[in-house]
Amino acid sequence: RPSFPPRRSSDLEPVGLELIGVGVCLASVLLAAALVTLAPEGSDQPFRNVAGSLGRAVAGALTRAVGLGAWMFPVFGVLWGLALLRGRRPRLWGRRVLLLPVSAALLGALAALLLGRQCPPGLERSGPGGYVGVALATGLFSVLGKAAGLAVLVGFLGTLRLLVDIRLRTLLARWTGDGDTAVLPEAEEDE
Repeated sequence: RPSFPPRRSSDLEPVGLELIGVGVCLASVLLAAALVTLAPEGSDQPFRNVAGSLGRAVAGALTRAVGLGAWMFPVFGVLWGLALLRGRRPRLWGRRVLLLPVSAALLGALAALLLGRQCPPGLERSGPGGYVGVALATGLFSVLGKAAGLAVLVGFLGTLRLLVDIRLRTLLARWTGDGDTAVLPEAEEDE
């Protein structure tokens, strides 16, 4: 069993982060392929269910739950995987993992409010917002009326800001040309 000096063993950590990043990216691309090729069982579409029966089951469950919000999972999976590949240590990982389904549900509710009964192919059964999105949109619409769309949009943008970890002050400084142009924070230790 090899023993590395303390300095040498700490050099191996980025390799582990990169391997996790590759795994997260591959899983996210596989989920995206499952979502794109999602077809009901027994369908005779030419490219159906590329990810197999497991991919169909996962993609079907996500689209039934949150509709178009299901796309949040592969998009952020690829973004987080690429960040790990670049050697950025995950910050506030638990918060982000918990906020991703909330953000997907809010996107589903926004899709349900904006699209109503107009369903993209494959979402006819549960609607563009999925069951969770429709329930959330219906509840908010009964309480807030037409302001429900604005409330859902503000909530979605708020969770999106926390997921991406963009610092608004530096984003505004970049747009106005003042000061620091780094929008995303540098790699930092877990808080």
